[in-house]
Amino acid sequence: MFSVFSLSSVVKKSSPTEFLNLTHSRFKVFTNPTKSFEIKYVILKMKKILFGLVFIVHTTFMANAQISIGPKMGLNISKVPTTETALPEGNKELFKTGLNIGVAVNSKFSNLISLQTELLFSQKGYRDQWKEENDQTGKAVQIEETVTANYIDLAFLPRITFGENMVKGYLNAGPSIGYFISGKTSKVIDEDLNEDKIDFEKLDDPDLDLRGLKRVEIGLNAGGGVLLAAGSGNIALDLRYTYGVTPLRKWIDKNGNNSKWNNSVIALTFGYLFEL
Repeated sequence: MFSVFSLSSVVKKSSPTEFLNLTHSRFKVFTNPTKSFEIKYVILKMKKILFGLVFIVHTTFMANAQISIGPKMGLNISKVPTTETALPEGNKELFKTGLNIGVAVNSKFSNLISLQTELLFSQKGYRDQWKEENDQTGKAVQIEETVTANYIDLAFLPRITFGENMVKGYLNAGPSIGYFISGKTSKVIDEDLNEDKIDFEKLDDPDLDLRGLKRVEIGLNAGGGVLLAAGSGNIALDLRYTYGVTPLRKWIDKNGNNSKWNNSVIALTFGYLFEL
């Protein structure tokens, strides 16, 4: 249960930390802004058109393309930048590390141009640190909150490749669509740890303040890498930046300002692609 939203459950055992208000947690959402049906309809149409066009282009040229396929895995370094104005003084937004793993298919149309399609399990999220005063002792207490958000991402990346046969470089950029499948939160208060799983069945429960969380994400990706000829295929070393264009969450903070979270991820991956 995503009980981290219920502040009374943050500390499970009796300790001086239970006297903290913890009003500065980025998980505390105060209200959920309304959106008109027209705006939702337009956004949905735009998403369908975008990925419909990508799919048509991919399948149209697939018949004449040279196909390579293979596994890939690597490290995500992520943050969730926020426009929230109600964060505590001295709040630190830190990077969080996670795993990405999946399969890549490269459709090569010429020595210069190809299309890389990837299906990945990708761990995103954030890590925050701040201090709050203990109401009983009057002393400042160090708090660290970490959120792990597990996504399934499907990316379509047009690619330009250059270089010699044994060593090649490439640049790629394009859209992706992700689905938030699971996650967990952890909060450490002076070495006292509390963990909770994210329960998506409770999104409409007003007591948990989960409203406003979005599970579908449209992202933009850009990066490059190196291909090293090895055996019947190529070793691929890839560095990429992904920005979540659609917010992970939108709400009105306690200062009455519109706030949102957007995923921001740097990914370093290693893979091997072999020709079919």
